[in-house]
Amino acid sequence: MVRFRIGTVDFLPESYEVMVAGKPEHMQPQVRNVLLCLVCKRGEVVSRETLMREAWHGRHATDECLTRCIYLLRKQLRDNGLLETVPRIGYRLHNQGHADGPAPPAVKEDPGKCERQPPGSSWFC
Repeated sequence: MVRFRIGTVDFLPESYEVMVAGKPEHMQPQVRNVLLCLVCKRGEVVSRETLMREAWHGRHATDECLTRCIYLLRKQLRDNGLLETVPRIGYRLHNQGHADGPAPPAVKEDPGKCERQPPGSSWFC
């Protein structure tokens, strides 16, 4: 099982959960997809267009859907500066709050690559 450490939260993409203080919290599928995209590009600014394309897999979604996912994601990560908004461009995920240099890599229990949303699981905003 792949596990990413983001600040003080563990992200388990396969089970659609984050572990906060040892307690699992379920993630909505699109929120999980957005986080997975940001984790795979950790430290890079990811455009809103890229997030929409990769998290929704070409299905139509509004800008408000992404904004809502980012809001929910910040709540689940207990943000503390982990998710940076880059005005008019997109978002950047940091490992330990805001950083001047590149973010350290994610901690993985398994070196598996980032996967996409499983077939058949659809969730629309």
